[in-house]
Amino acid sequence: MEKYTKLFALICIVCLPITMLLMNLEIATFDISFFKDKYEEYNIENVTGISEENLMLITEKLLDYLKGKRENIIIFTDVGGKIEQVFEERELLHLKDVRELFRKEHVTRNLTLLLTVVSLIYIFYKDKNRLKKILVITSSIELFLVGMLYILIYSDFYKYFTYFHKILFSNDLWLLNPKTDILIQMYPLEFFSSITYRIFALFLLENLGLLLIALLLPSRKQSNHIGV
Repeated sequence: MEKYTKLFALICIVCLPITMLLMNLEIATFDISFFKDKYEEYNIENVTGISEENLMLITEKLLDYLKGKRENIIIFTDVGGKIEQVFEERELLHLKDVRELFRKEHVTRNLTLLLTVVSLIYIFYKDKNRLKKILVITSSIELFLVGMLYILIYSDFYKYFTYFHKILFSNDLWLLNPKTDILIQMYPLEFFSSITYRIFALFLLENLGLLLIALLLPSRKQSNHIGV
């Protein structure tokens, strides 16, 4: 049984950080109040020629599309006094790619969440003493990795933002024209840096909380177990 405990410990150490990161991604991405605040901060109404009210309506439909609740994202609205289609062909194709990424993210999150829960339950019932060590190791690794990643991104956000797109997308549809494409006018680089740092903040707070919980658990009793 010892080998199964070690296996589930490893699964937990790998899957728990992934689950937390993907959950934070969804929390940050689908918080419509965050969009409203950023539209005001970056003066998106003047940049796009779309009223704040219509920007929010577009955002609601866009988020529904990314969640798979809409078949398409073809929207018409008042742009600078004229009724126009908001997103053109290149933008629509890119948004289709983004929706597919979110679909895969959702499946991955559910899978890692299931594996994490099963692992924690197994370890809790088979070896409660090991649970504290696993949580300490997991949260410590996460804090180290998020710290290193934060330093890299903070040093040159545009560079790593570009790497991110080149890795995740097999095309260059994400390269849009800020003079003509409303999608990039609505979501400039500053928007993505803000949402990225927000995800970092959530992840950091959660891991500090996880580490605190782990440290407050009863100390491990002496045993013959070696390793995790």
